[in-house]
Amino acid sequence: MESNQSISSNSQKVLILSLGRYGGCVRYATEIIDAMDIDYEVYVSSYSEEKVPKIHRKTPTYKSNFQFALSLLTVFPFLWLKILFGLIRGRYSAVYFPYKHYWNLFFLWLFKLAGKKTIMTVHDGILHEGEENGLEQSLLNQCIKHADELIFLTDFVRKNVQENIDFKANYTVVEHGMFTDYVHTQVRTHTRKPRLLFLGRIGKYKGVEMLIEAVNRLPQDSYESLTIAGKKLYDLKIDVGNSKIIFPNKWLNNSEIAQFLQESNILILPYKEASQSGVIPMGVAATIPMICTRVGGLPEQLEEHEAILVEPNVQALKEGIERLIHDKHLYENLSQKMLEKQSQLTWKNIAHRIEKIINRSKNIVD
Repeated sequence: MESNQSISSNSQKVLILSLGRYGGCVRYATEIIDAMDIDYEVYVSSYSEEKVPKIHRKTPTYKSNFQFALSLLTVFPFLWLKILFGLIRGRYSAVYFPYKHYWNLFFLWLFKLAGKKTIMTVHDGILHEGEENGLEQSLLNQCIKHADELIFLTDFVRKNVQENIDFKANYTVVEHGMFTDYVHTQVRTHTRKPRLLFLGRIGKYKGVEMLIEAVNRLPQDSYESLTIAGKKLYDLKIDVGNSKIIFPNKWLNNSEIAQFLQESNILILPYKEASQSGVIPMGVAATIPMICTRVGGLPEQLEEHEAILVEPNVQALKEGIERLIHDKHLYENLSQKMLEKQSQLTWKNIAHRIEKIINRSKNIVD
């Protein structure tokens, strides 16, 4: 166990558990934690492939199914007992889970039994098509049912969860912040032959097949290329016979994502369903005009005047792309809107709102 934080026995801390290894949720947690002003103690996975908070404690978790089973018998009990002793000594005032994890429920119940408040951010209350996992969904359901405070990234997620999972917690909607790796501080210039971009892991609900068909209906000389940048998570049954469609099919690091955003002109989110998307704040940071399907929580993240919002079908996607190709004023106006939106999505702003929720929870038991 590694500690990068000096210990104060005179004040209670908020325990934060960010035990995931990779992905947008882990990055989300790190950005919020680093922007917080409250007194906290955070545990992260020693196997994390993402940037970890500046002040943290590391604990081994798992990288495989075998290691998962082994850690349940070794690492997990040790961490659970360590935190239990901290509760007994009056070390913690509350626990905050910035995203779902297999171990969260066991620590949630520990804090509930100790009479301490529990707060959780819910990214996807109901797992997406192609990502269903019975155990993961069951553990997430229990966390949602028994947490004292829930934070949702969109009201769409809140409604969806409320319809499917009975919970009595207080709730607040706090939008996803903007990753600063991709910040572009100038309005983009329109080009008549743009580079189109899809960004992110490729799940069944992401609508990549629709996007490819829509682009194949465009005149070949109207765009430079379409890059589908992300790792394929299922067997895409498509025949990409178009040499202008580039398909790296790999996990992307931050510098690769930044490069794709910088070199592209239009970002497209052709989702068939969505709770919200961490790609949208990336697009805001990059001031890149976006085309999004009007599904789930996406219209909450981007209003009608901030992006091209279309229905989730091939023809609507094609027409949306053509609008941005041919309308210079619209293109540059949407880029300007993204520049203006950047100030709303700073991590300091997001962290401050979450701190208020945590402090409200602490005051209930203080």
